[in-house]
Amino acid sequence: NDEICIQGDISQGIESKVLEGFILHQNIPNPSDGLTSVEFEVPYGGKAEFNLVDLFGRTLYNEQLNVTTGSHTVKLDAATVPAGVYYYSVTFDGYRLVKKMIVSK
Repeated sequence: NDEICIQGDISQGIESKVLEGFILHQNIPNPSDGLTSVEFEVPYGGKAEFNLVDLFGRTLYNEQLNVTTGSHTVKLDAATVPAGVYYYSVTFDGYRLVKKMIVSK
């Protein structure tokens, strides 16, 4: 069958909602084998949640934060988790940003 069948408007893609001023930076250092810092920025005050998960989605660390406008830092001790790849996220006002962290021993 070499006929093309298109239903609906294909010009519509997946919408990406962005909160202007909400930024998650890469952890430093990365890879890490000890203390590492994660910096993030929020455009206004509110509640934020920091989460570190493994590749299976299991939560290894969670922190609830009351934040003000501007930059904030979360410090993690990577020595407490086995070597591997992890994902950390910050959730703020219904938006979530995710980055990858590598732990080496």
